[in-house]
Parts: sequence; C-alpha cells; structure tokens
Amino acid sequence: MINSTNLQFFGWFAALSLSVYYIFRFGFSHVYDFQVGTNGIDIILFGIWHIGSIRFGEIEDVYLERLFHRLDVRINPFRALRVGNRFTRKYILIKKRRGIINFLMITPANADGFYEELKKHLASQSDQ
Repeated sequence: MINSTNLQFFGWFAALSLSVYYIFRFGFSHVYDFQVGTNGIDIILFGIWHIGSIRFGEIEDVYLERLFHRLDVRINPFRALRVGNRFTRKYILIKKRRGIINFLMITPANADGFYEELKKHLASQSDQ
C-alpha cells in the first residue's frame, strides 16, 4: 500500500539521485569554464564573464594526464589544487613557476584540444 509518507520519501530520493547524477555527469561546467586566451588561461563565469586568468608567464610546464596515472612524487596530483569543474578521466596539470601552490589541476571540456592549444601558446611565448 502506497501512503503519502512513502510517496514523499520516493520523491526526495528521486530528487537527490538526479542531483547527484547531474553533478557527476556535468560537474559545475555550466557555472565556470576554462579557455585559452591571448595572455593566459581565462576563467569564464556562466560563459560570459571573465573572472580571472593564469598568465602564460606564470606557467612553467603543462601536462595532459589521466586520472591516477602519474605517480611521480614531484608532480603528484594529490599535491595539486583542483580547480576543475568536471569529473573526467583526463585533466590538465599546470606547474607554476612560483607560489605556495605549485600545481593546478583543471578539467576543460576538450582536454586534448585545450592541451594542444595551450602548448602552442606557451611555445610562442617562449620564442618571444
């Protein structure tokens, strides 16, 4: 017999399940995202507003990594600040030249394409 308590519990359980699925599927990719800009990696809020950037001059090196793949102690993803907004298998690991936090993990929509474009910009910056 279905009563109002069971129906209410089912409604809450369904809403919670859909929320968890949405977060694991899309993360916060609709809230903020990363783009390679002219001077660095831009952080874009709601696809419209530029809220910050990581300048190319601050970046020492970048790596395209798979989740739990790199076990090197110098570039340990567990020592990195994760500012990613997606749950993906690939991420970009940024090694900064200086600062308290030397590594940043970001998860752009197309990690492979983002990595290639970022490497091109870094190579052109080093040539200048």
